[in-house]
Amino acid sequence: MELRDEDGALVATVADDAHGTRRLGIQRRVAAFDGTTKIISSPGGPTAIRADIPAGLRDGLT
Repeated sequence: MELRDEDGALVATVADDAHGTRRLGIQRRVAAFDGTTKIISSPGGPTAIRADIPAGLRDGLT
């Protein structure tokens, strides 16, 4: 897993040697924070998921 700040967003990249079967759950969780995901996969190869989550607080939260 890699975490970094990129242009005001928290960027997490997770790679595993499976076939990305949990990606829908990850996409839903990231979307709950107004984030986006990108799935990077090659046939027979590892799967990586990149999640970009805005670093600021959502309106109305303290």
